Amino acid sequence: MNRNKWDRRTSAVIPDEEIFYSIGLLWSGVHACECLEDQNKEILHFCNQAGINHKQYLPHYTTQADWMKHFGSKWDTFVERKRRYDPKALLSPGQQIFTTSMADSSSSKF
Repeated sequence: MNRNKWDRRTSAVIPDEEIFYSIGLLWSGVHACECLEDQNKEILHFCNQAGINHKQYLPHYTTQADWMKHFGSKWDTFVERKRRYDPKALLSPGQQIFTTSMADSSSSKF
């Protein structure tokens, strides 16, 4: 995909390269879920070890630091939009990006 075709105003994050690839691994239900999750973890570990930049969509991050890394330079914009449009942190609680109400915190880390 070409980076210049993306609208930078959205919260979608893409790699810094001018040309990048979007790859979806669609597993069949033949194998047990745990096995597939382990394979996904292996792939991500390999990418990290090899220095291959990647972004997960539908990620299962467990810390805000992971989310901050995911959004990169868009993090502050993302936080500002959350603060403006969902100050009580009612939307998307299952993603665990923000664990407290925006009204309870004055910094960009929650």
